[in-house]
Amino acid sequence: MPAGFRAIPLLLAAAVAACADPAAPPSACPADGYPAGLARPASCTPGPGWLAWAFAREGNPSPAIFIGKPDGTCTQRVTADAAFYGAPAFVPGGRRLVYASTRSGLNSLYLLDLTTGAETRLDTAYAFSPPPAAPAVLTAATPAVSPDGTTVAFEGGLTAYPGWTDVFTVPVAGGDVVRVTRDPVAASLPRWSPDGSSLYYLSFRTGAPELRTVRPDGSGEAAVTSGAGISSRFDVTGDGQALVYARRAPSGAGATPTELVTLDLASGGVRVISSANEADPAVDAGTTTVAVSRRTDAGGYDLYLLDYASGAVRRQLTSCPGQAFGAAFAR
Repeated sequence: MPAGFRAIPLLLAAAVAACADPAAPPSACPADGYPAGLARPASCTPGPGWLAWAFAREGNPSPAIFIGKPDGTCTQRVTADAAFYGAPAFVPGGRRLVYASTRSGLNSLYLLDLTTGAETRLDTAYAFSPPPAAPAVLTAATPAVSPDGTTVAFEGGLTAYPGWTDVFTVPVAGGDVVRVTRDPVAASLPRWSPDGSSLYYLSFRTGAPELRTVRPDGSGEAAVTSGAGISSRFDVTGDGQALVYARRAPSGAGATPTELVTLDLASGGVRVISSANEADPAVDAGTTTVAVSRRTDAGGYDLYLLDYASGAVRRQLTSCPGQAFGAAFAR
């Protein structure tokens, strides 16, 4: 399974103060190379519409997680140690955040209360049958929280079988892990439908990443795309009518140009939103704004907000040298 779909997309960059011109790049980075945001003002309360992301500065492979408003204000860095952090996902309401981290040595899931600062590690032990019958602790990445806030879907694997992953779920409050997919190669990056009735995920069973869908109990599995050329993460629109993803483009800047597209689930029609080497889209609840990582001339990625309908840039949120990936909106 390509590494770019697992570790690299766990990165993302932070916002700084809002500019007079919303599309203008934010101010320069502080001396430590990280975006501004070591403390959140008391007047800023996380909630629906907020963004979460992870940022790895240039030359440092360990990203930190940030949260803030889409207008560039209320930015806060919520992780500060040297462990690897990434793939933030809000619990509905925006007051709690689930993310993956290597802090314990194994890639694990953590639940953070953004109001109190209390953090809980989610137990991802699962008993495979046939052997090993004893529960095995899964490596866990790319969490997604169900619309009712009760369940976390994630990409789980075993260190003894590198490259293999399946989609699993675990209750937010803790409890039994459920295996959702049994992909013959690898299943990753689960995303919930807005009504919670199904999950979308990336499958590598054909050799190339394609989107499939399945119910949370593992039934009703079906293919969604074929020959899509998907090149990064994807997201489900807030209205549940479309999927948004980056794909390889036939032309453009750089050796591997990409474009951002939306796939209408009813008609199967594909519309290009933007062709400026974007990756890792995240769509807001109103299906009006897409947060994307846009490739820079230096080979890094900055975080931008685009208009979903037109692809026009609404705001550039990051400008620090480094990697910006995996944004998530609170709904």
